[in-house]
Amino acid sequence: MPARRHRSRWAAEPAGTCRPDDVAAGLSRLDGYLYWQARLAEARRDAERTADLLPWLTSAQRADLVDALTTAHTERARGMVRHVADRIAEVRGEYEDRYRTLRIRVVGWSAAALGAAVAAGAALALMRG
Repeated sequence: MPARRHRSRWAAEPAGTCRPDDVAAGLSRLDGYLYWQARLAEARRDAERTADLLPWLTSAQRADLVDALTTAHTERARGMVRHVADRIAEVRGEYEDRYRTLRIRVVGWSAAALGAAVAAGAALALMRG
């Protein structure tokens, strides 16, 4: 029996075989990663600026303060990101519900209009014939 080749999900695909959904998901993850790295860098910069205002701190105290402020800043940012993500999911659900309702209405009205056109055509045919 020939040996089966195990292909990792991370194995490189031949050129041109990437699915658009995979590319979009990868770009979305990359965007999220870059965004979060920027937030972390901003938190660290802000914490260091604050610590610079307290020149009497020892090196250890300064490092502890910078770490504490960085953690507090990133936790606030994480909460905001979660809130935005939850709101996006909520709005997406609302729009999907509205779209579904609109689609049902359009199909219903189209069917009614088609039925009326067929009935009118049949009535005209009977009147002529």
